[in-house]
Amino acid sequence: MPVTVTVVDPEDAERSGAATMSQEHDSEPYVDDVGQRLTVAEAKLYDDVVLVAVGGDLNIGTTGEFHRRLSEIVAEHPAERLELDLSALDFCDLAGLRAMLTLEQTGTTTARQARIVVAARCFDLLLDLCRTPAVLGYAPPPPLPHRDGG
Repeated sequence: MPVTVTVVDPEDAERSGAATMSQEHDSEPYVDDVGQRLTVAEAKLYDDVVLVAVGGDLNIGTTGEFHRRLSEIVAEHPAERLELDLSALDFCDLAGLRAMLTLEQTGTTTARQARIVVAARCFDLLLDLCRTPAVLGYAPPPPLPHRDGG
C-alpha cells in the first residue's frame, strides 16, 4: 500500500506568496522495514530461582514468541520460581501487558511461579495509563513529588 506524502516546494511558495502543494507517492512502504525484536534470556540465580530478562519490544508482534520462550523455560525448570526482569524493555503495548495479565490470571504453573521484580519506565507508564495497580506481584514505584522551581 503506497504512502502519500504531501510536500511543500519552498521556492514556489515564495514566488506566488502562497504555499503550493504537490503530491508524491512513496513507492515502498516503510512499515515493512520495521523489524520486531524481543530478547528473552534466562540465568539460574539460586537453587530455586531462575531470572528471566526480557528486552526489546513486547508487543502484538512478539507476544507469541514471549509465551513460547517462557513455556520452554518453565519446562526446563519446572520446580524453580521465575523472576522476570523487564528493565531492558524499550517498548510495551497493550498486547504485552495482556501477555503479563494472562500469565497472572490463567492459574497455570507459569503464573504460580512467576513474578516481575523490576520493569522499564515504558511498562510502568502503561500500567499507570491502564490504571492497573499491579501485575505478577509488581507495582510501579510512586511518582516523584514535584518540586517548585521558585
